[in-house]
Parts: sequence; C-alpha cells; structure tokens
Amino acid sequence: MVYKWMAILFAVTISHAVFADINEDLINASRNGEEEKVISLINAGVDVNVVDINGSTAIMVASEYGHTNIITLLFAAGTEIKSVLNDSSVRIRDKPTTNNSRTIGSLNKGDRVVILGKSRNEEVISSMTAPWYKIRTDAGTIGYSYGYFFDVDVRELMAVPTFYINAKYGFGLSFPGTWNEWITDEKMINYEYFGVSPVPAVYFGLPDQKDIFVVVIYTREQWNQLSEVEPPDGVTGYPIANNNRFLFDYSVGHYAANDEMFKRRGEVQHIMKTIEVTDVSSDSSGQ
Repeated sequence: MVYKWMAILFAVTISHAVFADINEDLINASRNGEEEKVISLINAGVDVNVVDINGSTAIMVASEYGHTNIITLLFAAGTEIKSVLNDSSVRIRDKPTTNNSRTIGSLNKGDRVVILGKSRNEEVISSMTAPWYKIRTDAGTIGYSYGYFFDVDVRELMAVPTFYINAKYGFGLSFPGTWNEWITDEKMINYEYFGVSPVPAVYFGLPDQKDIFVVVIYTREQWNQLSEVEPPDGVTGYPIANNNRFLFDYSVGHYAANDEMFKRRGEVQHIMKTIEVTDVSSDSSGQ
C-alpha cells in the first residue's frame, strides 16, 4: 500500500513538473517570438495566464519585445489582463465618455477588474490624461471607466486591444495589437442604379492601405431591395449583425498593398467576430 501511494505521489509530482516546464516554455516562446511553438503550447492546454518567478506573464514579455502576432494568439486563447482600482467611487459608464453616457455601476478602491479593451486615443479630463477602458467586474458588469484610476503594467497596457465605437449607427469592433494604428473613413455607396438610396459604409484600414475592409450599414428596406439583386452588387445570406434600425455586413478588399497588409486582411474575419451592436434612436448622430 505504501508503494502504491508513493507511486501516485511520484506521478503527481512529475505531472506538476511537466506542466510547470510547459508554462515556462510559453513565456520563453512568447519572449523569443516563436509563434509556432506558442500555438503548439496553447493546443497542449498550457495556462496562458501563468506568471513566472519575476512576476511576468506571456502577454507581458510578448508586448515588451513587440511580438504583436503572439499577443493576438494569447488573447484568442483566453489571456486576461487584470487591474486594481487605485481610487474610490469611480463610475462605470455605458459609453467611453462623460458626455451623453449613463452610469451603470461604480467601483471602490481595491476592486479588481479585467480590462477588455482601451480607447485608441487618450483623453484629457481635469488635467488627467488616460485612455478609456472597457472593463468587466467580478460581478460580470461590462462597461467603460476612465483609465487614470487603474494600475496596469505598461507592458500589458501596450497589449490591450483597442476598440472602435460608432454611436451613430450603433456598432463597435475590437482591434488586436497588429491593428493599433487603424484608421477609418465613412463614405456613401451609390445604389441608385437599382433604385436604392445611398448606403453608408465605414472603411477600415492602416496607413499603408486605408481600405482593408468595409462595414456596410443598411436599413431593412435597403437590405430587402438589394437581396433581390444578383451579386456582386446585391447582398446574400444573413447580415453579420443588426440592431433596432440597421443591418450590418462586411467585405474585404480585393487586393493587398504589400505582404503585411495581406496578413492583416486575413485577420478581418476574427475582428468581425468581435462586433457588438446597440440600439440607436432615430436622431442619433456623431461618433
């Protein structure tokens, strides 16, 4: 019986040692930019939130060494960036702004949250400068808070995805670190040939290519009218999302300016999976 328990203890010890080595391998591979090894380790069930003896995580070292593709892989595998509030009575809002936003909760000093995203640009409020964070509380509330009051490791902050919100049409997207310099341009698409009024579209891209993909916003009437038109001018299937007023679809550019833009084009489908919609009023405007 003693031998049996010794065998079990030995097996458990070996098991812990193996997983400890795997976890350490993930941090090392993330530091060294070894994408294929990171993928292999994730598939093997490694803990993507493991912390090494120096207090660093895989996302920290990947960010520190500029391995943006690995950052994207780690987030897709469930990496969480946690933060502690360093002030009290901070409001959680339904939009990343103090104007025309609604308070949906509050936080107190020491409360912990998961940071889901950050605004691309920082905002100055009463001599403070910080981005807005999209956060999730321990109670499950998801909203936005001003980032000045949160303690976040600078390496983690660099890795946090940026979010885009269009209040006019009621949709938002989240962009990985490989898209930190994303730009937008809103245009109208002319469908007069088919007897359909012009349709708004938001083009997304990067400085090297400004139109990698486009999100098109239809009314129900426009969608129904264009559903009767043969592609490529019409629409087929179901919209990717909809709210109380609009239906959303997207398409990817037919060319890539260079190899890097070709790679970014391949990430569009993953970006579109992050789309979130909210209801909008008939007089909503602005972004």
